[in-house]
Amino acid sequence: MLGVIGTKVGMTRVFKDNGKSVPVTVIAVANSKIVQRKTPEKDGYYAVQVNYGSKKKVSKSLEKKFTENNAEKGYLT
Repeated sequence: MLGVIGTKVGMTRVFKDNGKSVPVTVIAVANSKIVQRKTPEKDGYYAVQVNYGSKKKVSKSLEKKFTENNAEKGYLT
């Protein structure tokens, strides 16, 4: 599966060659990194936890998770 994680900035429009406008969403995409992988053997299901953006303050448990995975402090999804 392939995807992009970002934050919605707003809406705008783009014009086609024939002059018609098409509404588009503007998304700010930040660097992201997989912080945790869950597997059926260990957790009973597949999942990934991804961080994005940056955050100055995080809890000690999250700071440990980011440090272990060499990831920047950020928001988790």
